[in-house]
Amino acid sequence: MAVTPEERRARESLARLIDDYDQLTGDQRADMTEASVVRQFIDRLLGDVLGWPIKDPQRYKYELHTGAGRPDITLIPEAGGRIYVEAKRFGMIRRLERIAAGTADRLSDTVKPAQLALPGMAVDRTPEEQQAINYAFGNGATWAILTNFEVFRLFNARRDWLVLSFETPFAYRHDFDLLWQLAYSNLIKGSLDALSNQRHSEEVDRDYLGFINDWRERLARDLLSRLGHNRWLARDDGATDLTALR
Repeated sequence: MAVTPEERRARESLARLIDDYDQLTGDQRADMTEASVVRQFIDRLLGDVLGWPIKDPQRYKYELHTGAGRPDITLIPEAGGRIYVEAKRFGMIRRLERIAAGTADRLSDTVKPAQLALPGMAVDRTPEEQQAINYAFGNGATWAILTNFEVFRLFNARRDWLVLSFETPFAYRHDFDLLWQLAYSNLIKGSLDALSNQRHSEEVDRDYLGFINDWRERLARDLLSRLGHNRWLARDDGATDLTALR
């Protein structure tokens, strides 16, 4: 398939962005604040490369107040729904153990949907991953992203599974066709659902797993609608304890 002008511009923007990252020394990366990482790298990745409407305050919001906290970035596409992005400083997202141990594709450092077996509910999420998932789940949304540009992870918060992970900036370039599925023009056409549905099923029947997940979501909604009878779901500050709910 021929490369479109939009993709070509995106590849060029990505090359410049990775070059800017490579030119930073270790000390310079350590000194960068979270806000600087967002403005100088994450915004450029999402806006310049993937075409997200970062200059539209109705579509791209910083620290929007929600019932589940203040996510760093909230994307509100015309097609409906919301995507919640939790940003971190450089070095603050631990690499996946399977990558660190060398059990995934070391050439690209990308964990792809087809490599991820069902079911995906995890009990070993890092606090950073859980925070991102909580923003989406607590606000009735499906998609959560955790990123510091060095790492980029997409989660389906409804199903509680990791969909896709780029574990190094180099992986964006090596697996650009996969990264391009996160382009704004693609996600408003349902590309995230398509990625999530690619997860590998080993010995778990998809219909049965869907049945379980649907009831899990029904149970969660029922518990949340009856907080007066489920006081164990309330934290000391009155907010819902999403970890307990999970």
